[in-house]
Amino acid sequence: MKIGAFADVGLRVLMVLGAEPEVRLSTRELSQRVAVPQSHVSKAVTALSHRGWIEVQRGRTGGATVSRAGLDVSIGAVLRSLDTRADVAECTGAAAGDCPLVGACRLRGHLAAAREAFYAALDPVSVRDVSGPASGGAFFASIGLRTSTD
Repeated sequence: MKIGAFADVGLRVLMVLGAEPEVRLSTRELSQRVAVPQSHVSKAVTALSHRGWIEVQRGRTGGATVSRAGLDVSIGAVLRSLDTRADVAECTGAAAGDCPLVGACRLRGHLAAAREAFYAALDPVSVRDVSGPASGGAFFASIGLRTSTD
């Protein structure tokens, strides 16, 4: 199962912020740490803020921090919210053209059920579970994040 690019960026931002919940990071700093252009990170920060998963302070000393709800939200819920693609397969669209079977396709429903099963498998996993030292302390340190064991 492949998640959409926007959902991927959102998850990366939540994981980085979740690794140091008390630290406020600017979109520029987040962009560097998640290796994604700042414009994409800014859009993800806006979406995450609207959902209450991060708190944003504007201004010279501003930035984003993860909220308690953001630490506790399930990965399945994040993906359901941020991955807004209509279909798992490219049944319609300019890139692939419309599939001639789309009107009578019996596969689309099964693919939608498979996607929901994928999300359901991630429902027990929270952002807190995948952030911080337990999910790669050396990696988080390599991108400039302190860990509780440092």
